[in-house]
Amino acid sequence: MKKILFFLVLTIIPCFSVPNIFLQITKNFSQKADVVLLYQLEKNNYWKSFSDTFSRDLYYSGYFNVEEQKFVKDIEKSKSEFPVNIIISLRKEKGGIKVSVFDNLEEKVLFEKNYMLLKNSRYFAHIVNDDIVFALTGKTGIARSKILFVSDRTGKYQIYISDYDGENVKQITNFNYLVNFPRWSPDRKSFYFVSYKNGSPEIERRNLMTGKEETVFEYPGLNACIATCKNKNILGIVLSKSGNPEIYLTTSDGKIIRKLTNYRGIDSSPSFSPDGEKITFVSDRYGSPQIFIMDKDGFGVRRISYISTYATCPKWSPDGKYIAYVILKSGFKIAVYDIETGKTKLLGNSKGAEAISWAPDSRHIVFSKTDIHPSRLCIIDVFTGETRYLTGKGYNSFSPDWEKF
Repeated sequence: MKKILFFLVLTIIPCFSVPNIFLQITKNFSQKADVVLLYQLEKNNYWKSFSDTFSRDLYYSGYFNVEEQKFVKDIEKSKSEFPVNIIISLRKEKGGIKVSVFDNLEEKVLFEKNYMLLKNSRYFAHIVNDDIVFALTGKTGIARSKILFVSDRTGKYQIYISDYDGENVKQITNFNYLVNFPRWSPDRKSFYFVSYKNGSPEIERRNLMTGKEETVFEYPGLNACIATCKNKNILGIVLSKSGNPEIYLTTSDGKIIRKLTNYRGIDSSPSFSPDGEKITFVSDRYGSPQIFIMDKDGFGVRRISYISTYATCPKWSPDGKYIAYVILKSGFKIAVYDIETGKTKLLGNSKGAEAISWAPDSRHIVFSKTDIHPSRLCIIDVFTGETRYLTGKGYNSFSPDWEKF
């Protein structure tokens, strides 16, 4: 399985004046603000669903510890009861809802916005959370993001889509042949995946709205390890049509622009930097698979992994600051390379990691945890080491790809 895997596989931008607590949080990433949620609203099923989702969203963001959530008659009177850093309040106002974030220590409003009520309470909570996270930290919120993955929960391996918190799981393929390695297209209206409908690996693209499928790569030999570039109409792909697995630069519809590597061994697993100017990839050109960076034209190749004799599955973070990859060191684990400092740290709570994908916030990583059976998807906070399972027990889940919506 590991050989197959190798082959296939702060700037603060607040809307308001940000208090010292958040300057510290966004600098160190491991600190959290204690929060109390106050609702001057009717306590019904809608707001119970909203409050549960909102509390979980804030906690999953990595920036907050929710100490308590409470429905109250008067928010201003209730504030004095809670000696915490941050108080987030919701109240009815002018046909909608006013959300306020109050710094309880410096006694000032950090964020305030009026919202029209949405029918879907969970989605409404996701929107409010992401707005608050961005306003206070300058970082993209992840509550509305979605994850593609492969699972055998129906008895055969198919592709699924899930909310970032594991809710709203939906099966989106139903083939009688093996499929694997789903990857979002840059516009998130479709996704690429490896198909074995003709017996050998080919790359197909499926439109999420229409369900229409088209074959993008079907060269003789290997067609695998597709990488999308969010800011340019290009793809990275591994093809073995010339004999060895090599990395090619192509258009989004499968036309080859140029061959980027030309090595007698194996080059695989490309991943673009956010600006599309560089590519990280795996090569065994020094005897064992290691992680390299090259320019998008194939020049300027340099190695970045030195802490293990086996390294694979590199992924460039959405903010361009890090490259995460999987290493073999007393089991498979995730390593994170800092582009600016050149330093690498090992994520100790990532044991059993196989395939990985960054969250849109460049703080969380979802990975296939394969040291348990069946395998499950697990999410880790790169800065605190906190983990949570995305998928349940009783069936295999693997090969995730995380994207914002």
